[in-house]
Amino acid sequence: CVDWAAVAKLAFGTSLAVVVFGSGLGARFSDVSALLHRPGLLARSLMAVLVLAPALAVALGLVLDVHREVTIALVALTISPLPPLLPSRGAKAGGRSEYALGLVLVLALSAVPVIVVAAAVLQVVFGRDYVATPWAIARLLTLSVLAPLLAGMIVARFSPSTATRLAGPIVRAQRWLLPIAMIALLVSAAPRMWSLL
Repeated sequence: CVDWAAVAKLAFGTSLAVVVFGSGLGARFSDVSALLHRPGLLARSLMAVLVLAPALAVALGLVLDVHREVTIALVALTISPLPPLLPSRGAKAGGRSEYALGLVLVLALSAVPVIVVAAAVLQVVFGRDYVATPWAIARLLTLSVLAPLLAGMIVARFSPSTATRLAGPIVRAQRWLLPIAMIALLVSAAPRMWSLL
């Protein structure tokens, strides 16, 4: 019997690592500090991501009077501090890729204290205990975000030709991995979804 939940977890983790590695291939180490030289922009960005988005999710849950579980899910999505598609999407929208990359790194490095504090706040607001150990969060971020990003940046720095050759396969892998992960997730959750319906 196939453990579809494990398949979904592996596929999502692999997809995230591939996306972040691909972002690293197009980045330079000098890009990382671009956002840090603009403290005002950094403060506004963190305020939008870490404060305003969760507050909006809570407000929508209260105004629309949805189930508490739905509100919790919305808030949990907003406090997920990693936008892996932000660098490419930001560039397509006319933004600067170095800003997006810097924001991804700052959010990744701040994720451990952010999620721990957010879990405590959710426990107070919704009366439910959320277990989020700092070590587990740090390990997950290191393996799925920081390590692939640094690996891509190192490849781009020391072997630009290799980075260019890898760009095409990385894009193709991104197109397949996420749909596979979504299918595995739907299959694993289908019995519970059906029982709710």
